[in-house]
Amino acid sequence: EEEVRLAEEQRRLEKRGPQVEGPAPAPDDESVDESEEDEDSSEDEQTKKSALAESVFPLPDMLSNEDEFYHVQQGVVCTYRYLVGAKHPAPSNLGTATYLEQAKALIDSEAIMDRNNRPKNLPSVTNKPMRFLLVVAPDIFMTLDALQRDLRPLLSRPDAVGDALLVGTPGLPHTVWPAGRFGARKLGNVNNSLQATCVEQLLVHLKNRDRLPRDKDLRIIFLGFGNGACCLAKFASRHLTERAQALADVKSSTVAMILVNAYFSANGLKKKAKTLHRVLASAVKAERVMAIESMHLSPEFINEHGREKVCKEFWQARKFVIVGEAPEELIKSARRPAKETGPQGAMAQLRGILDHDDVRPVLNRIVVPLVLLQSSHSTFVDSDLAVNALEKARVDRAPSAASAVRTGGTIYSYEEVDCGHEMNQENRKIIATTVFDVLRASVDEEEETTVVSLDDPPKSFLSYAS
Repeated sequence: EEEVRLAEEQRRLEKRGPQVEGPAPAPDDESVDESEEDEDSSEDEQTKKSALAESVFPLPDMLSNEDEFYHVQQGVVCTYRYLVGAKHPAPSNLGTATYLEQAKALIDSEAIMDRNNRPKNLPSVTNKPMRFLLVVAPDIFMTLDALQRDLRPLLSRPDAVGDALLVGTPGLPHTVWPAGRFGARKLGNVNNSLQATCVEQLLVHLKNRDRLPRDKDLRIIFLGFGNGACCLAKFASRHLTERAQALADVKSSTVAMILVNAYFSANGLKKKAKTLHRVLASAVKAERVMAIESMHLSPEFINEHGREKVCKEFWQARKFVIVGEAPEELIKSARRPAKETGPQGAMAQLRGILDHDDVRPVLNRIVVPLVLLQSSHSTFVDSDLAVNALEKARVDRAPSAASAVRTGGTIYSYEEVDCGHEMNQENRKIIATTVFDVLRASVDEEEETTVVSLDDPPKSFLSYAS
């Protein structure tokens, strides 16, 4: 290319002939130098080529939280977004700490210096907001745009500074996954094993490049929806166990794993996955839309708020990547238009459900609390699938999410929510409440209840009698 460019430049100079010094041409002169036209055309061609290259190979924009790409292995590319919460001003403690708070800080200073006896409650003098990281795995028909829209409010609170890592597992828009046949067990299918590998390698990649927070008091919460919950369960059975050391610091900072509409095996889902795959593969667009809406949204929620309003919010951030209604400019600039603008990604994940590894035998190896939120009106995942699996694995059950976090270890809590499969739209308040209940329980100690004997007479607090 360099030789061709030099030859064209030499040919252009010979055509122009010797240069003659003279006054510059008038602005109104219609005669334009041919060399300037050639140079302008070459610059335009270079600009078009660079624009085409950026459209074919999009560059990540950190300021606008665009998708970033990570090459996991041959033929597998996942995407991710790292959302940073709102910056809070540095707290000023001048004149705000009372005498009792100052005295408590002085008393706790010796314990703070001793790492073995460091208290969980930070001294109130520091007035430091809590720092947490939310690692999110989406469901089959979710997109990172929808997750960013729904989870962004969780990151901006005065008492907690939060970041969110949205993991685009294979099958989501702009990802690359291996080809596989329906129902065939083949190494590399889009199953929970491959998706767990993507989550693990992405965390290692970001940790090695100092993209994850390094705060000593950082609290990590994993949040999974549907198929993403099964992926996180497989990830936890591998890397959040007593023997696993690859992500030891992540394991020590993890306080809980919140699983929404979780399942741990393909039992009970094979027929539904095949039916939905058949609809996406052969039905017309109206039937696809109807099948997806009936799977995610409950009739009670639609009747209460109106179908038009509910469906508009549901499809706002995911319609063009599910039913193939992408803008024309996006289709031209996409590297893999068929996978990025149609239902092929969702179909690949439905095929992967039949190839899921059964996580039920290894649930008792997970050493972080599992907080289950199951929808009572979900038509895709039965609400009792996850609970029955944990009971058969002999995992202890806590009465609440806060109790499970305070206890720690291999334990779970269960709560049934009155909504459809798309809990993130029908009852997203319960998700936010659960996240902050888990964070609060990781800091606060459980209050000890004192049982007063009826045989002892009540004593006044002014009495010094023993």
